[in-house]
Amino acid sequence: MYLQFAKWKFPGGLSEHAEDIAETAVREVREETGVHTEFQSVLAFRQHHHMPNAFDCSDLYVVCRLQPLTFDLQPCQDEVLKCQWMKLEELATTPETTLLSHRISRLLLDARENSAGFSSVDIAMEELVSVYPNMTYKLFLRTPAEQQ
Repeated sequence: MYLQFAKWKFPGGLSEHAEDIAETAVREVREETGVHTEFQSVLAFRQHHHMPNAFDCSDLYVVCRLQPLTFDLQPCQDEVLKCQWMKLEELATTPETTLLSHRISRLLLDARENSAGFSSVDIAMEELVSVYPNMTYKLFLRTPAEQQ
């Protein structure tokens, strides 16, 4: 996705009420790019205080790793100026990328070169039974590669 101030970034957006992180990531990518995906893991979190347009709240941005199920790009004309597939090497080195996109691209490139693969960077999601009756919650944590 290409922003008006000449920066490439990953698709993203706000969660709907009671929407899980994985659901938000899949929905936002589909809405902005037309690409259907499947959640794989969380890669990183960004915390930003005093951010404009954040409703006087601190902003927590979750970067997820998704597996594309379709590849045809259909950018949302209301949100995206330009949308294209890019090689991680290009995204990691172009000066026209956000710092967050640059850093995550480097992380993914490092994981690709690591013998443990993505398990070396993934933050897995587990659904666990809550102490409250008939409820579950999502726990996000790093797990040793041999447990994945």
